[in-house]
Amino acid sequence: MSGFRYLKVLLLSAVGILTHGATLVELFQQFPGTNQWGSYGDKSLFGWNTNSGKLEVTWDSRKPNSYFHIPLQTVITRSNDFSLKFALTIHSMEIGVDPAKPNTFQIAIGFIQWANATRTNFYRGTGVNALQGPRSIVEFSYFPDSGFGETFAPTIASSDNQIVFSDNHPLPWTLEDLFEIQMSFDSGTQTLRTTVLRNGEPYSLDGETALKPLVYPGHFADFQADTFAIASYSDSGQDPRFAGSILAQGSIDDIEINLPEPALKDIQVEFQNGKWRVFFLSKTEYVYHLERSSNLLEWSEISRKNGSGSILSIEDAEGGNAAFYRVRATLQMP
Repeated sequence: MSGFRYLKVLLLSAVGILTHGATLVELFQQFPGTNQWGSYGDKSLFGWNTNSGKLEVTWDSRKPNSYFHIPLQTVITRSNDFSLKFALTIHSMEIGVDPAKPNTFQIAIGFIQWANATRTNFYRGTGVNALQGPRSIVEFSYFPDSGFGETFAPTIASSDNQIVFSDNHPLPWTLEDLFEIQMSFDSGTQTLRTTVLRNGEPYSLDGETALKPLVYPGHFADFQADTFAIASYSDSGQDPRFAGSILAQGSIDDIEINLPEPALKDIQVEFQNGKWRVFFLSKTEYVYHLERSSNLLEWSEISRKNGSGSILSIEDAEGGNAAFYRVRATLQMP
């Protein structure tokens, strides 16, 4: 029966981080080393403050790409409605910490595609760059002033490195003030809207709460983000004529993420006629892959089916000895 038990565990882990339906809330009231939070890159840039109950973050562009992150266990695209809210206080911020890169650089929080953001040749500062540039990103960025004005810049990068952002400058980030940021994407209008409160009061160029809306162009390719990350990006790869660097320290709290429903749910399994079969509620935009392993390290695909929008079943047609199974969902490519 070990195969049956592990099948259930692996499938259920795919939706285990979501609470209250499709909402993830993190208040940092305890050490965030549980619930699938993790650090990547220079882990010393992230630490939990036991006294304040907040996550302390250092953005140091001299370091390699580093993330404090959690998998969404679903994929957000331009076809989904989703939102992100967080509270952030910046204690210190300095640009030009690398004398060879005297201009501005960003602090960033938002959604990334994990496989892209962890590539060895991924550099956020390259911008539109087919080889090294960002792909499938939806994030809030802030750039301190280096001659062009302080800029709040909600940004989306497509899966093929097309980039669009909302340019809000000059709009300074004042140290030690509490900023509450909320970003909401409306799939119907293809619009990312961002509101800002500073110490509970509306904050923007016109004195209202909303920054300039970002309308995602219809001719852009889709984005496919699967991870939430507080991102300390490396400043490598920039054009030397405009290169910037940053060192900033801040505290983040009260993260709330509202997501589309997971790619699969209502999971059931059965063993019948010597074969394992899994049933689940599928979504039409996904392809579902049943994979098998004897050691949880090496996986082989044994079957796949397109989502139907209803209950889907996939089985191991060969059957045989007990094994470990998992179902992997990928977006159907247009």
